[in-house]
Amino acid sequence: MSEQTNFLIALARKKMRECESEHVIMEDSALLTTPIENLGLDSLRTLELIMEAEQEFSIEIDEDDVDRDFALSNILERI
Repeated sequence: MSEQTNFLIALARKKMRECESEHVIMEDSALLTTPIENLGLDSLRTLELIMEAEQEFSIEIDEDDVDRDFALSNILERI
């Protein structure tokens, strides 16, 4: 996996642990394609995840693009 992919997976797992999400044990491939809203994150952790990814990769994600099907793979597509 690429460095960017590993960063996103580690960031998502960190945010999931902070929320005590039951999905922390999810396989990496599933984590990348599962909609963010289904990862067990609260709204604050979701926002933090997106903002940290934007900062790390120097990208901008329009809040209108973050819909029910938005997943980590959508972030990778913007890099």
